Amino acid sequence: MTDALQDDILAVIREFIPDSDQIDNKTMKVLVGGQQVEYDKDEFSASYDLTELFKLVHEWAPIIANLFTVAKILYDFGKGEKKAAPTADEIVDSYVEKYGQFESRDKLRQAAELVAGRMSEKDGG
Repeated sequence: MTDALQDDILAVIREFIPDSDQIDNKTMKVLVGGQQVEYDKDEFSASYDLTELFKLVHEWAPIIANLFTVAKILYDFGKGEKKAAPTADEIVDSYVEKYGQFESRDKLRQAAELVAGRMSEKDGG
């Protein structure tokens, strides 16, 4: 995974997953890379348990990475055809076609909207 893609995934996760700001950037990069993170929780630390948050990041990071892959393919194809950047719906439809039906299509669409927005920002629009 390139640094640019990892930065894009991190940006989308920060917007998509509530409370992800509880995870520092170094730990987040490890999680997005698919690695497990161990942490100590003692009686003096915040009572906030990061286990569920880590689980969400592990679950969504590859999905968001795949959304970026699909969006990039659509974007590159559309560029050659002189079409506009792909919409969230087009990204979701292509994702489902490539990877199969997704349990929560609404959540997938929310993530795809953030991916489409991120790609549009990078394109200067």
